[in-house]
Amino acid sequence: MPLARLTPADVESVGSRIHAKNVETLREIDRLYSEGRFGEAGTEEARGEALRRFKGRALNSMDYISRLARVEGKVYTFQEGDIAEAFQHRFANPGVYPFLTLRMGRAGLGGFCLQYDYSEGYRGSYDLFAEKVTLTSEEVRLDDARTLMLKFVYPSGLHSTLELLYESSYCGQVFYREIVDRGDSLELITVESMEGCFVRKAGVHKVSGFAFWREIGSKAVGARVGAMAYLPAIHLRLPFFLPDIGLQDLREFDLPQPVWEQSFLRRTDRWPEWLPMRGSGGIANWSAEGPPPEILDTLFPDL
Repeated sequence: MPLARLTPADVESVGSRIHAKNVETLREIDRLYSEGRFGEAGTEEARGEALRRFKGRALNSMDYISRLARVEGKVYTFQEGDIAEAFQHRFANPGVYPFLTLRMGRAGLGGFCLQYDYSEGYRGSYDLFAEKVTLTSEEVRLDDARTLMLKFVYPSGLHSTLELLYESSYCGQVFYREIVDRGDSLELITVESMEGCFVRKAGVHKVSGFAFWREIGSKAVGARVGAMAYLPAIHLRLPFFLPDIGLQDLREFDLPQPVWEQSFLRRTDRWPEWLPMRGSGGIANWSAEGPPPEILDTLFPDL
């Protein structure tokens, strides 16, 4: 298995290409909006249609990890210092996983594995554009045993904030598929067979997979785009006088925000009127469109 060092320049190159494509898409949709292709410019209908079109084509963190993990013929190796500049200062939204304390990472041949080195009492933070992301080490009870984990708290559009917990080794397999679902052509990016990631909300639940999909092809209008997380055998811990409630294992997850160069985000004059930017640098009303693809029930079955 040939190994290759993933340099800071490599990480920046991937991010720069994704950013450039997002800017190109933004300008194309804004041109169509100004020409009245979505209805009279300035109307709620036209604004909503332009946002939906951009939402369905914007590239995000799932595209980022897919491009790195699915490289053929070699496996990239990297450490915290190799990705810190790009993830902390150069780009916004390149990945929803911690890079601080990263001792060694590998990506390629369809998979990735991140190994962290943190100790009891660790505390760190960095700015995710205007939002503060905090990381702390914490003992967490899993299967009647206590495990020291890295707690990653970040802003969530669905839940205000979300607590993700990582063991010292976090790994998964990345797949890209082009499918037809209910007559729509979709591209589907999945992270499967995940180990080492948990979410804490009314209990601690293992995250075994992620899925992201978007409509593709000449007829794509942004009507199908979304993201889900796979939490097998999920249940909520409720007060002792109420029974636990079983839930569907596939749960809606935050639609990943576009990857941008941070310097671009700071230029408020760049944003068209139909794109509802928040002060934090994120886009408001950034939520799924249309139903999830049916193949997810096979890839991520209820347990």
